[in-house]
Amino acid sequence: MTTRTKVDVLFVGHCSHEVSGVLGVCRELDLTSEILEAGSMDDGMKLYDPKLVMIGPLASMKSSRATATKNPGTIFIRRTHTIPGVWDSCEEAGVIASWIKTCEMLSNCRLGSSCRRVHVTLETLDNVVLWPTLYDLPCLEPRCISDGVMRLACGGRSSQMGENLVVVLAVAALRRDHDVELHVWERKGDARSEWLCLLGNSLHVHVCSDGPESFCASLGSESIDVFLQPSISYGFSLSAADALSAGIPVVGTESIEFLPKAWLVRDPGSATEVAERILDLEKLTGDEIHSAQRAFTAFCETRRKEVEATMRNLLSGTAVPDGESK
Repeated sequence: MTTRTKVDVLFVGHCSHEVSGVLGVCRELDLTSEILEAGSMDDGMKLYDPKLVMIGPLASMKSSRATATKNPGTIFIRRTHTIPGVWDSCEEAGVIASWIKTCEMLSNCRLGSSCRRVHVTLETLDNVVLWPTLYDLPCLEPRCISDGVMRLACGGRSSQMGENLVVVLAVAALRRDHDVELHVWERKGDARSEWLCLLGNSLHVHVCSDGPESFCASLGSESIDVFLQPSISYGFSLSAADALSAGIPVVGTESIEFLPKAWLVRDPGSATEVAERILDLEKLTGDEIHSAQRAFTAFCETRRKEVEATMRNLLSGTAVPDGESK
């Protein structure tokens, strides 16, 4: 006979690095938690009888909806990382649209928005709660050492093809007067954007291991000067956070809430503006990067408190938009 161990929070279908921050919040709130590493979601419900289930990107939508239907006394939450306006052009679109429909049908289901900018676009919907992405890696010392080569970095997935085209054009413009390398990190099995291949010998491809610690270390070992994330898709960019934690300035957009305004481009489709911002950030001092890291640490602490509040409300049955009951 299987022993049942009741817990407060169950994590299902998550990558390990996505859970660490929330596990810390659980410990601070004195909540019990488990990570379901094998078996179905139904198996997890039978084993742990949780009050709250956090659904990760590896869990299927069909099984999530079916399990939530059978367990009306448990809260089920799935988070979105991207801005709704670009859902039609990203891989998360179908998953989140389907989960919104589930939330409309089932009162025990919630959609968690990863930052305030995403939340503002979703808060008119029922059962949407603010659940920011948590980040808990320590910041490393900025290097700020130049050997005459400008080393830039970005992600290389084909799903980022439009953004990669802008990066390629910006690098091509910089190569006229500078010795430039573009380092691209890909996960095993990712299809590479065809635009990146146009850079020839200036392109250096690395396989990204699992976990942000590995990515931060890789960025540091390659002596990257500037990380490029001119994206309007993400409410919170983990790769940009990894770069900043590694002491590397990031070219971003207003979608990434934790970057200094002076690091942002107004038009992410302008290769000229991206190239100009790269030149600006390459000249930053260690003190200037340190200042951005301190602000980022404070930003993360505020977001942690928001997650604590949301989790308390969810477990007490009061976490619906604006504190109102449905």
